[in-house]
Amino acid sequence: MSAAWDMGAFALFSGLLKRLSAGGLVHLKPHPDDGRAWMVRLTAGGEKKLKRAQAAARRFVTAQMQPFDMEQQQTTRHIMQAMQSHLRSLDVHAIGMDQATESDHRGQKS
Repeated sequence: MSAAWDMGAFALFSGLLKRLSAGGLVHLKPHPDDGRAWMVRLTAGGEKKLKRAQAAARRFVTAQMQPFDMEQQQTTRHIMQAMQSHLRSLDVHAIGMDQATESDHRGQKS
């Protein structure tokens, strides 16, 4: 099942890279040592779009946090950073998330 998900993820990611390249946002270059791999670099247009998206995300988060006082904002920020750190540490294979994600990707419920 994991191999099927890996192929699905590859196809999804490959298509995304092709669309980003066609849109002038990334430059794709074949890897010199691995014919299966590509090196990806943001173009100047991609950098500009990324900066605009990051600024929009900051404005969105700021607007969402506005109703809360400073202590609540700091508590929320601390909790979100702890959650992000924890999520990065998870081994999706060990907890079975790779299989759950594969089922969800195919539109099936586990």
